[in-house]
Amino acid sequence: NFVVATQNPIDQQGTYTLPEAQLDRFMMLLRIGYPSAEQEMRIVGDAIARRLPEQLQPVMAVDELVRMIDIARSVYMAPALQSFIVTITGATRTVAQLRLGASPRASNALAVAAQAAAAFEGRSFVTADDVKAMARPVLSHRLLLTPEAAIQGHTAAAIIDNILAAVPVPQDPVRV
Repeated sequence: NFVVATQNPIDQQGTYTLPEAQLDRFMMLLRIGYPSAEQEMRIVGDAIARRLPEQLQPVMAVDELVRMIDIARSVYMAPALQSFIVTITGATRTVAQLRLGASPRASNALAVAAQAAAAFEGRSFVTADDVKAMARPVLSHRLLLTPEAAIQGHTAAAIIDNILAAVPVPQDPVRV
């Protein structure tokens, strides 16, 4: 199944925080930001025209999406990079500022996201840079700070960056 959910990062009023187990089921947390002026004009135009969701045109056919998923799944990941991922997620479980580290589901999500990143770049293999690039979007919403760490200004993103800086990158991981 493929689900896209939105969340307002500013205001939680009138909503409920998701439990940890549900947060872990979201593959990535992406901050999209504001649309460009041109995109916002289209949004306003759709609202004025009262276009209903069922009137929207698909941006791609389902078979094209399935083909893209298959391509990403076929991207090779060396065992050394699989170990790199497990080491990164495992390191989150020992950080004193976290009351909850990344689960094995996070390791799986990081591997799949790294494969997709490599496919997006037109490569048939994953690099350590793919893993590093996907670490924040995949892990940040899964890491729960202790109350003390939050008060002290620690962030999940900074913790991920520290882990990435500390974990040795495999040598020649594409061929290992």
